[in-house]
Amino acid sequence: MPFGEIYEALKSGRLDGQEHPIAPIYGGKFHEVQKYLSLTRHMYGPLIQVTNLDKFNALPKKTQNILLKASKAGAVAQRKFSNDNEKKFLADMKAKGLEINEPKTAPFRAKARPIIEQEYIAKNGDAWLKQINASLKSGGKKKKDK
Repeated sequence: MPFGEIYEALKSGRLDGQEHPIAPIYGGKFHEVQKYLSLTRHMYGPLIQVTNLDKFNALPKKTQNILLKASKAGAVAQRKFSNDNEKKFLADMKAKGLEINEPKTAPFRAKARPIIEQEYIAKNGDAWLKQINASLKSGGKKKKDK
């Protein structure tokens, strides 16, 4: 469903829930038309920019570099905005009547992770998954090359 149609669909009951990060939930004012928000933190789903590769490659290198630099800067700014404002957005929505729950996710993750990883490895191998898991264990910090 297009994002712009979600509010009315929630309001009318045609849609009984949605799954988004906090900033779009707040910006879309979904708290006005739904009663509950569960903070499952089950995924990070960044919005990505895509373009036709042939058209991108046809641009002058200088333009390509400007677009890549701006895209990376925008991604960093968006993530910072979300992190800096999440508590404020949640508090405001709660003050306006949204019931926020924080279910215990560890039992769900423990059951789901082996299944998800097995499917991922079957399709993609385990090299990238090992890097992701190592990054998660280190708190997301990259190891220095020796």
